[in-house]
Amino acid sequence: MIGMSNTSEIVFNGHLAEILRTKHPLWRNCLGVEQTGVFRDHPRLRPDILVLPPNAQPVVVETEYVPGSTVENDAKARLGLVPLGSENLIEQTIAVRIPDSLRHDQSHLVERISEADFDYCIFSGDPSAPQRWPGKGWLNGGINDIVRCIEHAMVSQRLVDEGILILEDGVRVAARAVQDTVDLGFVDTEREMGRVLNQHGGEQTNRMAMTIIANALTFHSTIAGFHDIPSVTQLQNDTAGSFRMAILDTWRKILDDINYWPIFKVASDLLAPIRAATANRILYILASASERLAELGVTTRHDLSGRMFQNLIADRKFLATFYTLPTSAALLAEMAVSRLDADWNNLESYPDLTIADFSCGTGTLLSAGYQAILARYRHAGGDDSELHRHMIEHSVIAADIMPAAAHLCASQLSSVHPTIVFDNTRVYTMPYGTGNVDEKYHDVSIGSLDLIETVKSRSLFATGEVQASGAQGDIKVGDIEVPHESVDLVIMNPPFTRPTNHEAAECRSLPLPAFGQPETSNA
Repeated sequence: MIGMSNTSEIVFNGHLAEILRTKHPLWRNCLGVEQTGVFRDHPRLRPDILVLPPNAQPVVVETEYVPGSTVENDAKARLGLVPLGSENLIEQTIAVRIPDSLRHDQSHLVERISEADFDYCIFSGDPSAPQRWPGKGWLNGGINDIVRCIEHAMVSQRLVDEGILILEDGVRVAARAVQDTVDLGFVDTEREMGRVLNQHGGEQTNRMAMTIIANALTFHSTIAGFHDIPSVTQLQNDTAGSFRMAILDTWRKILDDINYWPIFKVASDLLAPIRAATANRILYILASASERLAELGVTTRHDLSGRMFQNLIADRKFLATFYTLPTSAALLAEMAVSRLDADWNNLESYPDLTIADFSCGTGTLLSAGYQAILARYRHAGGDDSELHRHMIEHSVIAADIMPAAAHLCASQLSSVHPTIVFDNTRVYTMPYGTGNVDEKYHDVSIGSLDLIETVKSRSLFATGEVQASGAQGDIKVGDIEVPHESVDLVIMNPPFTRPTNHEAAECRSLPLPAFGQPETSNA
């Protein structure tokens, strides 16, 4: 219609940016709108919205009113550019089509943008041949859907892939060192690692053990400097004697002063029985890998560590594990969390939420559920880094009969905010099989199923008697206690009591599932 007033895209983008800044704490001071001079060698380019958060990948959002005939080309043109003040190039961009209903009427525009639905798509990869998702058509969703899309784009798949290659290479070489020791006749090394992990010795067990030690070294690098914990590099350079003993002593200090039992107790138990020469060789190999991972930013970048370990675990040929895929977990978690009867706009209610997985595996489902809750906290205007410590210490419960699973689950949960230290976790390794008769407990344990009869059960990491000193003073590394009807969301993939038929030819050489053998001892 001639004479009808229109809201320019520049004005719209200003309001959109205003909304986005409230949706993520990293964006409040790191989101620019309609600015020139923001790209190296391209001072005249003006992205509609540039998200440039610290320790994360930059993301560009391009917008245009429907039909949006040029918005896709604008988005693709931003791929590969490097923002000023950053070493990271644009790996993913988002094209958004603005509904025509927002073009003509400026009344209550911010509110109407918050309630509107948009068409959008994502471009990634090589700027000369970018990939579009979806391949055809458009995604459709509200402002929080676009926010989630930006959050996912902040994680660099390129760095995730590089990190996996570094970790896999280090684990392979370290596992080869273990095999060399076995070939020399020291079969007890392999047998002891199998005992700690509750599975038969062999290549898969060796790889899992080396992955856990590598992960502990990487996590060690994350918390170095807190509680006077020396870095791995310091221990490597300053140790006059055994690198192995220096690492074990430091991990014991971490267990005593900070806690992190699911991470460092299993790693210590794996490292301690290895003969000194082999252990030192392994540590030098894995410390080198850990240092390279730190250079990539695994210890500081937004969820890079969690995504890397998720992808590694999902590689069923490398660790021969059969856990829920991250993509499936994200979908299931979002569906489950969306059904909770919760007021997501009430920030004070979040600490009271409890989420649990009593057969957690490596924690992919639980981590996805936890991430879905934290995302809602951010989108409601909160800073989820301020919530993380409380949630890990009190609100997120995980249990499994496999020590390796508990270790990797605790690592995934911690990696959401890797630089935030905490005292205790509620991640437990549950006893399974026959054990010492205790007047408080049965003489036969069946893992988390024991909780059906009672609200309290023992944990192999602690029996209610072990004390640990934390940042808030002495704390008890207690048994698992879950009163009936005390959990808001239980999200889990119950274990099966027989081996799967996945890749049957390869599985013949793999350890039998521990939960398929009721006579398994706790010892």
